[in-house]
Amino acid sequence: MRRKAKDAMKILITGAKGFIGRNLAAHLRAVGQADLLEYDVDTPHERLAEYAAGCDFVYHLAGINRPVDPADFMRGNADFTAELLSLLRRRTTPTAQARRRGRSSCSSMAAR
Repeated sequence: MRRKAKDAMKILITGAKGFIGRNLAAHLRAVGQADLLEYDVDTPHERLAEYAAGCDFVYHLAGINRPVDPADFMRGNADFTAELLSLLRRRTTPTAQARRRGRSSCSSMAAR
């Protein structure tokens, strides 16, 4: 069933240009989910805060899997994830406030 664009959730996809992210975005568009916020390594960093503040749902697929420098693994995985979670915790939308009060789904449990 296709959703109307006005009913579409704002979905943030990190790692949007990777194999899974690219295919996920294509699928979401095919089913009528047109309001995608796509974040990847070449997206200006300040967009992450903007996207995190305005999204309804997150598919966090970004990560570094074969770094030359082991420190890049920590920066691209643990540090980036911690930053994303911190930004999501700062949200002030009614949906985010309800989740903080304990009415959350499994998909939002990590964002607490």
